[in-house]
Amino acid sequence: MTRNWQRILGWQQVGLAAILEHQFEIVSDKRMQRTNWGKRPLMPQQIAYAQMDTHYLLALRSLLMEQLQARGRWEEAQDAFAHLVSTDYTQRIPEERSFWHMKSIRAVPRERMAILAALWQWREEEARRQNRPPFKVINDAVLVELAQTTPKETKQLSTIHGLSDLQIDRYGRVLLQTVSDNLNRPAPQPPEFDQRPDAELEKPAILRFDILRKWRSEKAHQRNVAPDIVLTNSTLLAIAQRNPATVAELSLVADLGPWKLKTYGPEILDAILPYR
Repeated sequence: MTRNWQRILGWQQVGLAAILEHQFEIVSDKRMQRTNWGKRPLMPQQIAYAQMDTHYLLALRSLLMEQLQARGRWEEAQDAFAHLVSTDYTQRIPEERSFWHMKSIRAVPRERMAILAALWQWREEEARRQNRPPFKVINDAVLVELAQTTPKETKQLSTIHGLSDLQIDRYGRVLLQTVSDNLNRPAPQPPEFDQRPDAELEKPAILRFDILRKWRSEKAHQRNVAPDIVLTNSTLLAIAQRNPATVAELSLVADLGPWKLKTYGPEILDAILPYR
């Protein structure tokens, strides 16, 4: 929840390690994040890292409370926290993982995309079988390099950066087989990522949505916060669809809490008035 406090204050870095360094001049050992925390006994460095991760939380909480109150954002924070508590996250549909979301996918030639897709799928299944995070099986950079270089022999695997001897012993055969089986397969069709949530809205609602996004950008810039701290896209979309004419009608929009309704309500109604 402290991350929400930080974003409401407009802090650019919200990771705990960065905040500890900036606020308390404490540098934590980030290497410990990727160590095996399921192995016992824990290393002294892991124990020290875990202690550091929690030792300053109460002091950080006090610091954030002071700053929220000093900057007049305490009521806003309470509104946001009440929404978090009331949200049933068990009803949320998790985003489907896909190799198309890999950051380095553009480094893979299109004719090698089928190999990358197959390697990704193999890793997903292996991670589920082992009950481990996928990156603990093999990281993305290795999958990309395998698709780029298409190795045919075990000795070629040893030249791939990030692929350890243990991983080669454990997965080498299946990696080579996966590359071979998909070498000449056609590239899968990329999905049509629709970045606009207003794709199926009627024109008046689209105009309202666009003007609300413009208003939100200006408001976020004025307050030095991320746009979603003002209002999320889903809330803007709900307002555009409902087309409220009064604050009472606007209050029926889900996720628009008392503070935001009071603070932003009149401005929102004024912004969409010409598009009603």
